[in-house]
Amino acid sequence: MWRFMFSKRAGSYVRTMSWLSVSSVSLSLAALIIITSVMSGFNDSMLKRIVQAEPDLVVSNTGDESKILSSLKAIGVISQQKVVQHDVIVKTIDGSFGGAIAKGMSSEGISQFLKDLNLNADSRKVNLEKNEVILGGDLAKSLGLVTGDEIVVLPPDVLITNNSEGLIYDKVVVVNIFSSEVQNLDKNLMIYQKGQSFLSAKTSASFSRWIEVQLKDPFQADHYKKLLVSKGLLVESWGDRNGALIMALKLEKIAMTTFLTLGAIITSFSIATVLILLINQKKREWGIVNGAV
Repeated sequence: MWRFMFSKRAGSYVRTMSWLSVSSVSLSLAALIIITSVMSGFNDSMLKRIVQAEPDLVVSNTGDESKILSSLKAIGVISQQKVVQHDVIVKTIDGSFGGAIAKGMSSEGISQFLKDLNLNADSRKVNLEKNEVILGGDLAKSLGLVTGDEIVVLPPDVLITNNSEGLIYDKVVVVNIFSSEVQNLDKNLMIYQKGQSFLSAKTSASFSRWIEVQLKDPFQADHYKKLLVSKGLLVESWGDRNGALIMALKLEKIAMTTFLTLGAIITSFSIATVLILLINQKKREWGIVNGAV
């Protein structure tokens, strides 16, 4: 096929069309390969960041705690820690307000969280003391906060109560700001050391507690989730907690690959056009050859 398309006898018009067709198909295939590879790398990088920042499994600590711990021990997890979480309203010294999710962790859990984000080498403070917190980067930016700023933290219950005299609030200091490159965390999360700050958080209607689990292979989280669910536990994997983002990444990759593939297929029709032109051009010669025979 190539010998006939680029033959001198094919004519300059056919040869020009052949070169343009081959070049366009080559560019289309190169774009398909490059963009697909880039999208795959981007998706893998994003999933890696999610796995680093999020616990592999979250087990709701609402039942028999001994049953939960024995079940986790049976599947062989790397680590587990008890965590508390509640919604808060943040007020800055400038009068700005914003919402956040306060998460109470152990000292070891906070250190491991920052280590997973490659922030342990940071010169800023890691071990938290009483009334000290760490904020997500986007949350701090939206409120105009930097390290060392003091903020007032209110429970969201104040929005539905008229009792201002019994108002409970905490004054805390921002001692560190992290960036996980995971929007849900950077935009909403406030971390404090459990037992040191927000001692009145249990009275909040949004207060909840669970056990966060780290596995040897985070991408086997769904398998271990099925094992724990079969034992009557309420479990979420990191994929469940970030389902919308993961689905968006998949759809983006599928859409890009589909349109680029269609572009390559449509471009390849130009080669068929050249072959049709070449066949029509050679029909007369074939007739002469057949008559001579």
